[in-house]
Amino acid sequence: MDDTALTRLGAALARRQESGPAGVSLYHTLYEAIVQGDLPPGQALSEADLSRRLSTSRQLVREAFIKLAERKLLSIVPQRGTFVVRISPRRVLEAQWVREAIETRIAGEAARARDPGLVRTLRDLVARQKRVPSRDYRQFQDLDDAFHRALALSVNREYAWEIIEQSKAQTDRVRFLSLESATSFGLLASQHALIVDAIAHGDVGQASRAVSTHLRMILQTLPGIVRDHPEIFEPQ
Repeated sequence: MDDTALTRLGAALARRQESGPAGVSLYHTLYEAIVQGDLPPGQALSEADLSRRLSTSRQLVREAFIKLAERKLLSIVPQRGTFVVRISPRRVLEAQWVREAIETRIAGEAARARDPGLVRTLRDLVARQKRVPSRDYRQFQDLDDAFHRALALSVNREYAWEIIEQSKAQTDRVRFLSLESATSFGLLASQHALIVDAIAHGDVGQASRAVSTHLRMILQTLPGIVRDHPEIFEPQ
């Protein structure tokens, strides 16, 4: 790993450690670095080297590696090392299916509840998305996650959100690439606005359909992204 990537990792880790436990901060820092391409497929990671250069314990690095391997982001090969894996198009499609099945139900429940507080929160997130500079992919993706998380938690679906988080690691990698090349911020923010409008009006069917349309964007962009970035995808 080059010094530039390590410097970015160290800065990101320092920011996270200001507001959370060291182990959680390290996991999320490495997760984001993989999703956002700072640690590309094939990158070898050393437990000892990261521990030393990030000034953290080897135990915390080992635990983060194990969790990332469970999310199919790292491959831990005995006697060889730990490597960032390529994106699996099959897993992307499976994760999208899981997410759509869960989140359309969540949107319907939110529409039935018609919680004014939720509507205000979601409208604020959409407004903030619309103000994101055109190439600030990280900020936009953070706001996108905040939107979907707020929707799930508003109807007390914490466990459902955990399942989504567990399944969407590969999808997140494609989402980040799609923001860079294929999907405009304005379009995604507008889709979020349609979801909020349906919830505000208590339209259960429209809320579910709006979420489905939004989440199926990845099905449209995936073939082109695979074509443009064959080196980071598993062979189909």
